[in-house]
Amino acid sequence: MSEPQERRTAKDIICAIIQEAGGTLCGTTRLYKAFYVAHLYYWLHSEGVLTDHPIVRMPRGPGIDNGLCLLAELCEEGRINAHEAPSGIHLERVYTLAKGGKVRLEKGQKQAIREALKVVSGKTAAGLSDMVKAMSASLKMVPEGSEIPLYLDVLDEADLEGIDQQLREAGELVDKVFK
Repeated sequence: MSEPQERRTAKDIICAIIQEAGGTLCGTTRLYKAFYVAHLYYWLHSEGVLTDHPIVRMPRGPGIDNGLCLLAELCEEGRINAHEAPSGIHLERVYTLAKGGKVRLEKGQKQAIREALKVVSGKTAAGLSDMVKAMSASLKMVPEGSEIPLYLDVLDEADLEGIDQQLREAGELVDKVFK
């Protein structure tokens, strides 16, 4: 049975993030946030979406839906390697690109991933999670474990207020119809 395209593409982007980080990326949180931010940059500066793979609300902010499964599959496929390494007083997961993991990227994909890596580099997992939570309007809209409407995060405050007003008006109309 063949793997769904959205899953293959998500795995390619994970490999591409590690690749563009120089072949090694430290931290699952950093990887998840880079995946999220790369989607936002790609949406803003290219046509279309980076992947159709869901990004979900997790306790520490946006994360790759079934991310740990994807990472395990990538290890099994020989595309990446993963191990634990000390980071201060904690252990951190370190991902390295294996020979079979190299990905060809379009210019827009590469640019979005590089910009995302600039955002996530040099920050602790907690600092990164706090930063992304503060910048994300979409996280506040869904319960934990649910897919987030991440493209709302590229809208400015006025656009979000307009959408919120339209939703309120639609709700009032629904209430009138069913009361």
